[in-house]
Amino acid sequence: MDGRHTYLISKVAEARGIETTVLQPQFKPLRSKVDEFFKPTGPPCILFFYQVPEVVGPDGEFVLQGTTPKLQLASSERDKIRDKAVYFYRLNPKGVTEKNVNDDVLFGEILPDHLDTFRAVVTNVFLPCLQRQENWGKCEDTREYLHSADRFANTLNEAVNSLHEGVELEKPETEYVGKIPLQSAALSKASSDEATLAYFDGILGRWCKDVERVLREVKPSSAIPSDQDNSGPDTELEFWRTRMAKFNSVTEQLNGKECKLVLGICGVARTKNHRTWKELDIAVTDAANEAKDNVKYLMTLEKSMEPMYMGADVGEIV
Repeated sequence: MDGRHTYLISKVAEARGIETTVLQPQFKPLRSKVDEFFKPTGPPCILFFYQVPEVVGPDGEFVLQGTTPKLQLASSERDKIRDKAVYFYRLNPKGVTEKNVNDDVLFGEILPDHLDTFRAVVTNVFLPCLQRQENWGKCEDTREYLHSADRFANTLNEAVNSLHEGVELEKPETEYVGKIPLQSAALSKASSDEATLAYFDGILGRWCKDVERVLREVKPSSAIPSDQDNSGPDTELEFWRTRMAKFNSVTEQLNGKECKLVLGICGVARTKNHRTWKELDIAVTDAANEAKDNVKYLMTLEKSMEPMYMGADVGEIV
């Protein structure tokens, strides 16, 4: 290894708060791919993880492989960041040299909540800079541009809020998930055990309460006073976008092994909570479709409503 490799290792170690001696042995198997990054014809960016590796389990689910974190190089866009990641970007089109590695490479950190980080940068840095901009050169309609930038920041804010306000279905303990495969015989055996069934049925009962709460959420026309200045189509669109995201989140979670296990065991036993859930499942599907249709419709109106939000004259709107 030369100074370029040492530089990368030191930055990853610094970001993760560990000693370089921990990473050096784990870095060697990755060296050939890193060397490609140094070349002018190689990938312009590489991304390092230091976390417990994941493998595909027997049921097709990704499960953690042990408990010890390892240095990994991202191999695809589907690699999941569960902790802090470190990226390196090649600035010099002629490649990275050992002498000028500090100038040839840009590095930074990516956190799991990168969408929230991006929202904060756009809202607190880029947008205020644009709003204070005085010289716009050949840009003729600065008002429309600033309005579009503001709407983009609001959309990011809605997306972050949707993630934070989403319904997180309770998951069973890993000891149950690891011992009970998604097979008919195993599900029947688990449902015949009184303590196991009570445990899973309790989880399903709490799911029912969480989903019922979301289904009862009122529309903005009922929740917001009519004299509030910022109520209108945008408020309605934000509500339905958030509602759609919540139901999509529930649907995605139900595809995981943990949720399939809960429904499988309670379904075999035909518990009262499972019967309630089957009714709620239909209601969730209907509500998700309603939210999707409303979002689609309101987005068709969004462009035509923009002049009103920009304070345009009646003549411009007509």
